[in-house]
Amino acid sequence: MRKIFLLLTLFAFSANLLAQKTYSNEEFTVKFGFPYEIPKGHQDLGYFGNPEQGFAQLSYEPQKELSIQNFDKNLKAIKEKTIDIKNFPDDFISDAFFVIGDKYYWFFSTFNKDDRKESLWAQEINLQKGELVGKRKELLKNTELEGDLVSLGGFKVAKGNKYQFHSSLDSSKILITYRPLHKSKNDAVNKEQVAFCVIDKGLNILDKNIIDMPYTEKKMDVSDYNVDSQGNSFLLAKVYGDGETKEKDKKKQKFHYEVFRIQHGTGELKKIKLDTETKFITDILTSEQITGDMVIGGFYSNKKQGKDGGWSWNNDKETSSDGVFLLKIDVNGNPLSYGKGYYEFPAEILKQFMSAKQQKKLEKKEKDEDLEAKNMVMRYIVSNKDGSMEVIGEEYSEVTRTSYNGTSSRSTTYYTYEDILDMRIDASGQMMWIKKIPKRQVAEVSSYGYGGMSSHLKIIGSMSFSRYSDGLNTYLFYTDNIKNLNLAMDKEPALHRDGMGGYLMYFKIDKNGEVSKGDLFDYKKESIKFNPIDFQNIGNKTMVNRAFKGKQSRVVLLNQK
Repeated sequence: MRKIFLLLTLFAFSANLLAQKTYSNEEFTVKFGFPYEIPKGHQDLGYFGNPEQGFAQLSYEPQKELSIQNFDKNLKAIKEKTIDIKNFPDDFISDAFFVIGDKYYWFFSTFNKDDRKESLWAQEINLQKGELVGKRKELLKNTELEGDLVSLGGFKVAKGNKYQFHSSLDSSKILITYRPLHKSKNDAVNKEQVAFCVIDKGLNILDKNIIDMPYTEKKMDVSDYNVDSQGNSFLLAKVYGDGETKEKDKKKQKFHYEVFRIQHGTGELKKIKLDTETKFITDILTSEQITGDMVIGGFYSNKKQGKDGGWSWNNDKETSSDGVFLLKIDVNGNPLSYGKGYYEFPAEILKQFMSAKQQKKLEKKEKDEDLEAKNMVMRYIVSNKDGSMEVIGEEYSEVTRTSYNGTSSRSTTYYTYEDILDMRIDASGQMMWIKKIPKRQVAEVSSYGYGGMSSHLKIIGSMSFSRYSDGLNTYLFYTDNIKNLNLAMDKEPALHRDGMGGYLMYFKIDKNGEVSKGDLFDYKKESIKFNPIDFQNIGNKTMVNRAFKGKQSRVVLLNQK
């Protein structure tokens, strides 16, 4: 057992009970584990497990070893096992770690310079025993793929991000997507190709297809992928109209969306054009439902999102949305309307949590045109056991500012995550309620340039939110300014800046639409950084996350009472 682990174990043993703090209120109990560090020189693969079997931290040192650190039910480090991976292929790249069914798999990729072949491998890992299970399996072998240059440490670089992984709702299927390397650099010539591979929990390949899309790369953008629990694959694409391209579209919205469904077993390709009538889609997402249907949902506007709809030339587009639209594709691949199809945002909801001055401006605008929500992005589309549907979006924008000083420059991008809109629609298609959750979060990322060279400084993000449901109530967890705990409807929320403390908050909505709010702990009191979006629901009314303080980590368990 290595010296660093012995030191950490001694540290945890000698620490008093204050090192393991617990916070509690009428809704939740939050339990902090003992501090620990991943071994020096290792890269973090993630934190996995559950209260019954215990938890494990995975990390690896490229081309040398894999480390599995185990924790007991009290979140205390009890052992570490290192596994020699020097016999793994040279210069392999770690791609993902997935729980498929009840098994844990590590996916990694390699590139053979001699035959120019890319390979994707999978290795099962037993977290409790701290060992590899069986032999690694080569899942895919292809000619060169599209990807990005990534660092392997030191001065080594390789092509990574070649594969994307998508899980079905029941975690029984994994869809792996990748793109063959383009033959030409001209996007107007390249016909878009997308490859699909669906595997089950035994790493058996259920389907493998390379699809020649009917459009060139210049005429389409892939917006989302998904796979259902039966193994059918889905691709959602933005397609530009006749005579239009991505570049032309920057000035006027002239595109539509299409869904491509690949039937499990037969490989039959079905194309479904989304008919949004006179509406204009501003954001869109796919989501498998407990019924087995695939729902396509997003935000729409009654006007084109061009000069008339408003654009921010500082950076990316600024959008405005009138409401939510929903469409479903049933288990047989047939497109069906969902409820009314379109659900408009009520004006009284949009005007909440604004200053009196802002509300007065909106009321004046409302006389001339419908009010709209700005810069909405779709985060969750969830079906409930009672047949209702919950749709949750967040206001998000980014702006980059650049300043110059002689030969050097400094660019700062401000990422702003603001109000959340949560809408529930019952089984008959009627809107049950819509709630506005007020917040103002800002994160800054700066880069410095000197004669063409640049380095990047990034702050650990505490932005956005995560969702949890106990089957009856919805809970949204996010970092906020404590001043917003009891915010009046005619007040705008105080700002929270990333990396500047904050409180972990929850916003509760019960099945009848009644709301309440609470705080769980103060980041500064624990001297930690925390990312609410990383919460994992591990069952038994329990969520797990990690807190960070320098190189140290602490497991955080959130239990509903």
